[in-house]
Amino acid sequence: MEHPNATRMRQTVGAFMAGDIPLLLDGFAENVLWYSPGDTPASGRLRGREGVLRFFTMMDEASGGTLRMEADDVLAGDRYVTTFLTVTARRHSERMSVVVAQLAEVDENGRWSRWWFLPDKLDEWNGFFAGANSESH
Repeated sequence: MEHPNATRMRQTVGAFMAGDIPLLLDGFAENVLWYSPGDTPASGRLRGREGVLRFFTMMDEASGGTLRMEADDVLAGDRYVTTFLTVTARRHSERMSVVVAQLAEVDENGRWSRWWFLPDKLDEWNGFFAGANSESH
């Protein structure tokens, strides 16, 4: 039987893929801290649900709506969840395919309170998302 936090993580990924932004954001604590590496407009430490929304909006816009995430493996306990995602996107002739390791911390209310997002091919990630700022989609 899967840990409830693993099920919640799969639901979070599913909410994004379904475009259900209210459901997606409801899974995060109001004051969530989101950490994203790289050199893109969504890199750094983002705060609150607004920061999470900016992150996902940037990814969706940069990919022209082609971004896909698939949860390959979810490892969960009562306090932390680690997920390995395959993330793909395309823009014109450019393609991106990375594996993302993400770690989420669960607060006392069962919401994601801290989130680390770590692509395995950071150069490919940076190139795809940084390049989106200067191109039309």
